[in-house]
Amino acid sequence: MQKTANSLTASFVYNAIAAIIITGVLVALSIIYLELHQFSVSSEKIERDYITTQKNTIRHEVNRIADYIENRRSQIKSILKQRIKQRVYDAHTIALNIYNQHKGNWPDSKIQQSIKAALRGLRFFDGDGYYFAHSLTGVLQIHGLKPEDEGHDRLQFRDSKGDYVVKNLIELVKKHDEGFLSYYYYSPSQPDTERQKLVFAKRFEPYNWLIGTGDYEENIEKIIQNQIADYINQVRFGKNSYIFVVSYDGVVIVNPTQQHLVGTNIWNLQDPNGIKVIQQERHAVDNPEGDFIYYLWNKPSSGKPSPKVTYMKGIADWQWMIGSGLYLDDVQATINLLNKDLKNSLLIKLLTLITVIFLAVIAIIYRTRRTSNKIDNDSKQFISSFENASVNSEKINIDNLKHTEFIALALSFNQILDKKMAIEKEKIIIELQLRQSQKMEALGTIVGGIAHDFNNLLGIVMGYSELLADQLKSDSDLKAYATQIYDASKRGSKLTNKLLGLSRFKEQMTSCIDLNQALNNSKDIIEKALTSQIEVELKLTEEPLFILVDESDFSDALFNLCINAMHAMADCAQPRLILKSNIALLSEQQLTLLQLPLANYIELTIIDNGSGIDSQVKEHIFEPFFTTKGEKGSGLGLSQVYAFMKRSNGSISVNSEPEKGTEISLFFPQHDPAANHIETD
Repeated sequence: MQKTANSLTASFVYNAIAAIIITGVLVALSIIYLELHQFSVSSEKIERDYITTQKNTIRHEVNRIADYIENRRSQIKSILKQRIKQRVYDAHTIALNIYNQHKGNWPDSKIQQSIKAALRGLRFFDGDGYYFAHSLTGVLQIHGLKPEDEGHDRLQFRDSKGDYVVKNLIELVKKHDEGFLSYYYYSPSQPDTERQKLVFAKRFEPYNWLIGTGDYEENIEKIIQNQIADYINQVRFGKNSYIFVVSYDGVVIVNPTQQHLVGTNIWNLQDPNGIKVIQQERHAVDNPEGDFIYYLWNKPSSGKPSPKVTYMKGIADWQWMIGSGLYLDDVQATINLLNKDLKNSLLIKLLTLITVIFLAVIAIIYRTRRTSNKIDNDSKQFISSFENASVNSEKINIDNLKHTEFIALALSFNQILDKKMAIEKEKIIIELQLRQSQKMEALGTIVGGIAHDFNNLLGIVMGYSELLADQLKSDSDLKAYATQIYDASKRGSKLTNKLLGLSRFKEQMTSCIDLNQALNNSKDIIEKALTSQIEVELKLTEEPLFILVDESDFSDALFNLCINAMHAMADCAQPRLILKSNIALLSEQQLTLLQLPLANYIELTIIDNGSGIDSQVKEHIFEPFFTTKGEKGSGLGLSQVYAFMKRSNGSISVNSEPEKGTEISLFFPQHDPAANHIETD
């Protein structure tokens, strides 16, 4: 057997070496061919990609400038409002200072004349700005443009659109003390043309005047256009790229490299090929997304015509064409440099490839010999580990294996071993739960039977003590003794009723209830029963969840669990209690662990962030009289919950770790409300 194995190994090594050499030669020839082909493809791609990249760059810059212009245009209204408002505030301050300085010393008429004289002659906004004032009865008090109209009633004054200007201003000031109004009026710089004007007016309290001024959007627009033109003149990017602006009718607005063209109409300008460049640009901006055009243009660095591609985009409201171009001869020079680098890179790659293939063949031959030896060692190691694992139920240590095939076999064996151990562990858990269930069943039966008989005896004691108390005089000491006997018997009866709750045969009145509605109805009572620091949160399904339970026992069980959660969160900085309902999706394995038959179940989960329960305590929490609270606890709360779930044909599970909170899940059989009935067990 060993001789055959050695022969196979040697055959593997020799055949592998021959295959490696032949493959290496074929691979080298194939790679050389592919590299030469790739060089040709890459050269074309470099040219195409570089031009695309440069075009994207100029498009990005033009779009950036267009966005900048739109942003500045959007500020026109706010700038206009701010500057006329500030002017009115300045005038109001001047008038108020004059009034405060002379009131009591001068008559009102003299103070008013002084205010009028101070404001009437003021000019601003490049001569278009002046102040006006009206009394709130409509009489013109100040007009910087037409002082001859002062003293006249202007209440019926209308603009060309028929709007009552003064009347509207008076109503605005009376209602708000100050505000803006838009109407049509003549500009001092264009006295023959009405334009839309925005005014701001403010009440002057001492004389019940309104003081105002206004301005035109066109004035602000011109200021912003000049600012934008100055900004565009400074923009540079790439090697020789800049931004230029031409109006829709061909007038140059911005050209950083040919300033002498600014203000010139070049609508009919042609390049050496007869292309009317500006008219092509005008056609391009009809596309809302902008477009590229191609033509010859004088290159700033050489002063000679060079082929150029330009991206154009229009600002329709201003009739501006924004553009930037790319000289294609610059692109070609860059592409030639890139191709040269690509050729040098190809030569280096080919030399490196030949060297690498040669070294790889040597290395592979060496590795082949080593691998054949490792396969022999791995097979022996695997067989030895497999035999040990199968006998002692120990997993195979894959760290000692070198090959994936052996590792895969070892992992498969380990998975089989894990499943075997999991089945055995599950079997142990089921047996423990069965013994716990039988133990609780027996305890419930014994305690329930004793409680039933004891309750009968207490009934006799309560009856005779009540009769005895009725027969005795009210001031008799014996009557007090009889009453104490009756009260003690009644307390004992309540205790026996709790003990009866441990029995699954306790008499109960079941009814169909909506779990979500029951939780909503109980929330306020639960919050009042717990400390005020505890946050109670309901996470309920939208649809109703119907269960068949004794409603009184359900309420007792819910409060028992909430009170236990409160005690567990006593030392919690931010205690939180969550009541969550859901349709339980239980696997066959979960049904087995919960000792439930195959059916549809509703799950109620009570979650707290308290101190949690360790594993040793968790084994005994449902046993009667088991408590961790010392003399403060009766040890019956969770036992009653356990018995209630058994009587309701459900189950209960606890998931908890110390310092990680507790989740208690109650599983109820889902009930069909169409079959709703009340029955007594």
